[in-house]
Amino acid sequence: MTREILILSTSSPFVFYHSEAEVGGEMRVASFLGLEVFYVLWLCFRTSITRIDMQLKNFYRKHPIISTLLLVIAASIFIFVGTMFALDIYTRHNSSIIMPELRGKGLKEAERLLAEHDLRYEIVDSVYDASLAPGVVVEMVPSSGNTVKPGRIIFLSITARDARKGIIPDLKDMSGRQAMAVLKGLGFERITERYVSGDYVNLADGVELADGRSVPAGTRLPITTPLVLRIVNGYGPLLGDSLLIDESTPYGAQADSLGEKNEDEHSESWW
Repeated sequence: MTREILILSTSSPFVFYHSEAEVGGEMRVASFLGLEVFYVLWLCFRTSITRIDMQLKNFYRKHPIISTLLLVIAASIFIFVGTMFALDIYTRHNSSIIMPELRGKGLKEAERLLAEHDLRYEIVDSVYDASLAPGVVVEMVPSSGNTVKPGRIIFLSITARDARKGIIPDLKDMSGRQAMAVLKGLGFERITERYVSGDYVNLADGVELADGRSVPAGTRLPITTPLVLRIVNGYGPLLGDSLLIDESTPYGAQADSLGEKNEDEHSESWW
């Protein structure tokens, strides 16, 4: 047998529904008295807020300057506290990580170590080193042992698979020293000099490979390529010219010998 009872409450707009179910001689009653308590608390809260609002309005009418100052101070305190709290969250205050050593490790292993320490990485440079395998970390910023924040980006330099390429510039009519400095500034290190005949001494005449093939300006070559810089050394001596001085004897020694011979002839004529 089931009996249902509808109870109307006169103290609140809520309708309370009570049901009584008789199963096996036991009565189970479900009540919604919690809603009544919640409604009473809400009325008290609304009344308090209304009363406080009226008091604040009266105070503002009587003391407008003081009220404005108090509002400014309260807003400043709120902004300051909120900013400090936000900075602590953004900068992860009181949390730090010691940088692991990554130099000499492969990129995959370095990536795993950084992920374990909640760090990120960015490759900023690659250098060619024939003694190391491609993809090995050779430099890192910040270096190992430094303290960093979680989520920090670590800048890595790794070894390249192939040597970096450089563009051969136009070295025509540059001085030999300037042409050598330009090539080394581009990264070319294996440079030798070869002197050729020409109109102007110590001017660059061009670049060629070790096998003698000329390299035109604008050619892209690996910086490890051996290069030969041609430098003008003037015209060579003409064969069979009787006016040339014997190169085996220094010019000063020949002048001294000619002076001694003239002096001897003059002495013999005197006697």
